Amino acid sequence: MSEQEKSTKTKERCDLVINPDYLQQLKLIQAAMKIPTFNGLLQIILSSKSLQRDTLKKMESNIRHHLSKCITQAIQNFITLQDRAMSGTVPVAYKELEELRSKVKANHIEDCVEVFISQTSALTENVEALITKKTISGMDTSKNATVMKESLSEIDIHKNLKGSKANVCLRLNKPIYNKYFKKNLNRHDPYNRRAFKNAIEENLAFSVSTIEPATYEYIMSELTILDEYNHRLNEAILKGQSTGVMDLMKTFVEAKTKVGKSIKNTEVKNGNGS
Repeated sequence: MSEQEKSTKTKERCDLVINPDYLQQLKLIQAAMKIPTFNGLLQIILSSKSLQRDTLKKMESNIRHHLSKCITQAIQNFITLQDRAMSGTVPVAYKELEELRSKVKANHIEDCVEVFISQTSALTENVEALITKKTISGMDTSKNATVMKESLSEIDIHKNLKGSKANVCLRLNKPIYNKYFKKNLNRHDPYNRRAFKNAIEENLAFSVSTIEPATYEYIMSELTILDEYNHRLNEAILKGQSTGVMDLMKTFVEAKTKVGKSIKNTEVKNGNGS
């Protein structure tokens, strides 16, 4: 016996004729939650699992893209300024780079860029740590979730029944089928239709996984500040500026430190501080 045949034998079929408006509302929920199949939606709900709205991946992607862009531009700016300073044609630039080498305790003047890169890596680590600490998961109590649930409950599933063809064809695991439905009933029988509505509305729940909104806005705001700084510096470099490595290093070290303090503040609020 094939796996498909075994699967078929462990499932029960339930065909229903329901109000097309109710069916349409369920399909709107399917689309909103990006669930591939309609039967998949029903399986999740009838299995008492919540429908998860995952905004976390998109938010993480936005942050990482913005952060990567900022760091790449900053490193390019640093390398350009370091190269100009080391060329010896602009004494003030070389002097600034030497002062930076002494300040960061680099062995050689050309090692300053490695120190800068290590600071950008530390900034990335702090941002990732803050994302982790400020990721929240729980029941979705948003207005949109409430509206989707209320819209279903307001529709009479027994109205507008047209024709004899079933418009809902369920293939359910036997325990789930036996929990809600009766066998050998006509597809027009109101019992299973009513059982379907009750099961859907009693089990329908939405959950969400996301970054705390204030934290997301904070991180994106800090990255925007860095992005604008990079842009101004890059424009100045294109016009011939050869100094600025000291301020560039300072700006990213401060950003790293600022995000690090946000992590510590979170730990204190959560009762994990010393």
